[in-house]
Amino acid sequence: MSAPGLHDRNGIVKGADFLHFYTLGILAGEHRGSALYNMQAQSASAEERVPEAGHVYFIPLYPPQVSLLFVPFAALPYSWALLAWVVCSASLYVGCCWLIWRTCRNLSMDGALVLLLAFAYPAFFHVIVWGQTSVLAFACFTLAYLALRSGRRFAAGLAIGLLMFKPQLGIVAAFVLVSAREWEAVGGALSTAAAQLLAGWAYYGSSVMRDYWEHLTHASSVMM
Repeated sequence: MSAPGLHDRNGIVKGADFLHFYTLGILAGEHRGSALYNMQAQSASAEERVPEAGHVYFIPLYPPQVSLLFVPFAALPYSWALLAWVVCSASLYVGCCWLIWRTCRNLSMDGALVLLLAFAYPAFFHVIVWGQTSVLAFACFTLAYLALRSGRRFAAGLAIGLLMFKPQLGIVAAFVLVSAREWEAVGGALSTAAAQLLAGWAYYGSSVMRDYWEHLTHASSVMM
């Protein structure tokens, strides 16, 4: 990442995963919902805005509402957008780690060790290098953990439902909540999950939601 320019020392565009989200933000800002699940259209948009990336392809499996999150970033040049995303991700990561450390009694005496482990964690390295969104999932689970600690089951469900931006990350949590018959939490999760999908539907319309469902249920054929 310390190499000059937009390519890392392996010749790959910096923030390769973020480039996908940046492109989604471009499409959302231009109201090009028909291109959200069109690999060729996304590749052309990415190459036009970030020529250094070359001819790249993304697997379009994210739900429509994810693109709305990246509209503000897409308004910036790619290098500045990547920097802003990395700063936001690192800040969110540090905040979540601090909240967990502060509320876990057995960790309170090992602040230096927790700090070392947090920054040495390989997943954090990948978040920064590739510009991934996994820190958002970490924030969702952190909020759910804090809500459960205080006995607010519905609020915990609301946090789990936010994982609808990448629904496969919430499968295990959903299974646990249903198996434990935590219906209050299940209701909260369904609420925020539905709200996200409704936001995407309201912005893009039914045709894009059908495209998303088609790609989600036939993911193997999309990646061939």
